[in-house]
Amino acid sequence: MKTSEQIFLSVLLAMTLLAVTYSTVRAGTLVVVERKAMRVSLYDDATGKRLKSLDIAPGPNEVAVSGSGKRAAIAHYGRRSEGTQITIINIADGTIQKQIPLTPFSRPAGIVWPAGAHIFTVASAQGSLLDIWFRFNRVKRIANTWQQGSGPLTIGYRGKRAFIANTKGNSLTVINLRKGKKISDLSIGHAPGNLAAHPDGKELWVPLAQDNRIQIIDPRSLHPVAKLKAGRYPTRVQFTKNGRTAIVTNTLSGDIWLYDPINRTVKAKLKPNYKLKQSKGRYFSKSFAHSSAPNGIAVDDSNTVAFVSYSNADVVSIISLSANRIHKSFRTLAEPFGIAWSPVEVKLDP
Repeated sequence: MKTSEQIFLSVLLAMTLLAVTYSTVRAGTLVVVERKAMRVSLYDDATGKRLKSLDIAPGPNEVAVSGSGKRAAIAHYGRRSEGTQITIINIADGTIQKQIPLTPFSRPAGIVWPAGAHIFTVASAQGSLLDIWFRFNRVKRIANTWQQGSGPLTIGYRGKRAFIANTKGNSLTVINLRKGKKISDLSIGHAPGNLAAHPDGKELWVPLAQDNRIQIIDPRSLHPVAKLKAGRYPTRVQFTKNGRTAIVTNTLSGDIWLYDPINRTVKAKLKPNYKLKQSKGRYFSKSFAHSSAPNGIAVDDSNTVAFVSYSNADVVSIISLSANRIHKSFRTLAEPFGIAWSPVEVKLDP
């Protein structure tokens, strides 16, 4: 029979093992672009502690993490003046590695970094899809959309095609990456936003902000498959890596909808009551003055945790996808927008 001391030690050991397991599973870094502050900050993904903050003016907007998770690429869309560069950050030590000029291209909007050395972005001012060779600072134009408001993009159909949302043109441009040619412009709906390809490659989900809908497309045939109801002004879609959950941010209604992609049903609607930050210079301060303006979405590799930035509340929420609820929130600098998750931990000098 165990003594009280032995029981205490057993419980203590179990708690320690649980803590170690939790930290091992959850170790990682959240990269947050803070537009009004004109900074990019690195946060502990479990505690929300700010580990490093970098001044990378002018006008940081979106972020993508490399396949290895070691680096992050920041697109400088600009504010009053046009942004003309991409900044590369080393996540482990929280330093700027280099800046890649895009001139004569400007206003990089959407950005993705698939596995490998190539970064893809859309120069919104010219409507050009750019291929950035990270190691050599080489920028190559693949093709033009010839559409209005080109920006958000994703790579799909086995990595062979780029899908670009033309927000003002109410269309979706499809480009063959190998041939560098436009395949088609699809009339899709009003104000398409940050779209996402399902991990199995069989569906493309496109938020239609002004229609309050999600349009699902077959990325191979380019035919519409289904439409799903969303909240008011859905702007982004993101899938977990196993494809079992889709997260949608509804910027005007201020809520997050979690979908079951298999059954195409809504699993949960989450609307936190954050205190709004009203100040000049915020992109969403006028049209979305009464909303917390959820925007950026990131997911970790456990398929159980997601993160959402709230541009009008200066908050990032940590969402438990197993419980379908907001687990906790943490404060950021002014106007968090694009966010991305990395499995790499920041290791700063003591």
